[in-house]
Amino acid sequence: MRAHIAITLLCDALRALEAKAAELAKERDARAQIAQAHKEAQEKLQQLGDTFQAESAELAAERTRRSETVKALEAARAQASRDAASRAKELDGLKSILESTQAKVASLSADKEYASKRLYEVELRLSIANQEREQVEVEKKSVSDQLWGLKTRVHTSADAIRRAVSEIELLAQRAARSGVSYNPREKAQPEGTLDVGAIVAGLSQLVLRVNSAKETIARILTDKENQTSTVRAMQSQLSQALRSKEKAERDCSTATEQIRNLEQRLLVARRLSSKGT
Repeated sequence: MRAHIAITLLCDALRALEAKAAELAKERDARAQIAQAHKEAQEKLQQLGDTFQAESAELAAERTRRSETVKALEAARAQASRDAASRAKELDGLKSILESTQAKVASLSADKEYASKRLYEVELRLSIANQEREQVEVEKKSVSDQLWGLKTRVHTSADAIRRAVSEIELLAQRAARSGVSYNPREKAQPEGTLDVGAIVAGLSQLVLRVNSAKETIARILTDKENQTSTVRAMQSQLSQALRSKEKAERDCSTATEQIRNLEQRLLVARRLSSKGT
């Protein structure tokens, strides 16, 4: 009975020991699992720590890069603002120069138009002066022809007077030899003789006409000299007007080229300003 009890106790103790051993084994397994899990957790934590440090370093680098980028953008923005202000100032200067040049071109165009008008007036006056000079030449030739005719008539009358004087002297000599006083005014002139009084009167008229012709010629020559002086003055004015017109044309061409260059620079400045904004 006691042995049976002892065996029973031993069996119970053995079962309890086995149970305890099983519990211990389970506990060891659990501890091993816990240790393994702890180890894995430590490794995972280490990996997470390494990853965190790497990501933190990368994040810090990214923050640094972003900060540098922000600084660079701010510097670029400030430089762009300064460039835009400088370009705007240059643009205003170019506009002012362009307006001044356009005003100068307008003034030069007005000067050119005035020079062209003066040139036309001088050419017209020169044409009129040339026509008047031609008219004076025609009148001079006409007076010269009249003077030549008068000279011819004077020479003819002088020859006739000389012949008449010779005949009168011859008649006077004949009358003296015959003892009869001869007065050609008391007798009618025979046919074929000359009327000395008429010849003398005609000669006086010819002298008057010659003197009048000389005065006319002198006046015409004076008018011709005046016309020549006027023509020379007009030619001088014409040359001066031509030079003024050529200078105005050159100034207009230069100013137009300057306007083209300024407009090109203005267009480039506007493009750069639009790109900067």
